[in-house]
Amino acid sequence: MVKYSWAKYNNKIVHINDVTIEMRKNGSFFNLISNKKMTAYLEGKFKPHFHHLNKVNFSNETYLHEAAKEVFKETYLDAVENKVPFYLEYPIKAVCDRHFKQTDIFCNIGTRTEAYDLTKTFDKIKVEEGFDEFKPDIQLLSTKKPTEVIFIEIVVTHKSTSKKLNSRNKIIEITIKNDSDVIGLKNKRLSFEQNNTEFYNFKLNSTTRDFCSLTKKGCREYRKVFILNKNGSYEFTEYYLESILAEIYSNQENIKFVDYHLDKFYNERKTESENQIEYLNYRNIQIRECELCRYAGYSRRRINKKEVRLSLFCKFKKELIQSENALSCEYFRTKDIKTEHS
Repeated sequence: MVKYSWAKYNNKIVHINDVTIEMRKNGSFFNLISNKKMTAYLEGKFKPHFHHLNKVNFSNETYLHEAAKEVFKETYLDAVENKVPFYLEYPIKAVCDRHFKQTDIFCNIGTRTEAYDLTKTFDKIKVEEGFDEFKPDIQLLSTKKPTEVIFIEIVVTHKSTSKKLNSRNKIIEITIKNDSDVIGLKNKRLSFEQNNTEFYNFKLNSTTRDFCSLTKKGCREYRKVFILNKNGSYEFTEYYLESILAEIYSNQENIKFVDYHLDKFYNERKTESENQIEYLNYRNIQIRECELCRYAGYSRRRINKKEVRLSLFCKFKKELIQSENALSCEYFRTKDIKTEHS
């Protein structure tokens, strides 16, 4: 037996939980489907509900379907009339251009969720009216864009036909299993993340803008970057792009050249040093650094039975060194490495 939670009151749909004693005394309730008079059962051992004065038989499917349509229609029209947002939350492919001007880098940061107020475009609604060869439960229509339409389909037991789903019309299917699902329609929100909501013929678009400014940490793009200083020294650095740029900005008077696209030169089968040497050869940059010298090594010590690499060591001079010593070292010799340009 159907327990009716929704009825019409003063030509508006009302839930039994919102009915007061005064409403029951001063007004009348009517069935959503048959428009037959009902009464509100508020007290007693049974859960509050509406019931008929005369016996009427409707299936639970029919009742839930009708209740959901009425709730959605009134909720949406209320949003349009009172200029209250009714949001559609949808995924986008997010591309961040926060540092594009400085680095020529667009960062693909994955999927993000956007929210759009449907009432800004769709200001009209139709219920159970024909559209081409179909008869959607609800249509959202636009005065500004007459060719735009969204079908809202209420699914209790039967989904839309494959013909309708493949029609290229934008369709939002909302599955209604119980009264809680109907109440959820009053939230003025449809989302790709809702378990009972499916979207058809909506395109997953890319949106490019400064997404990283919305986060406290800024850009989290991890990059390999080459920095050449005016004095001939250089640095291969690897860290978050936001931090690297801050360092470059603070030292920009001393910097001659920066390459933000180092990754495309790197071969995963080679060591870091091998890749660096190949990059320098490719760029024809004559720079020396002790770590790239054939005589470079590291002093080591056993700590807790484990060998630990310590300071940079010159095998030729047999002394500890700093990497920048190579700039003026007469014994510097590049490692003999066969390079392959990828």
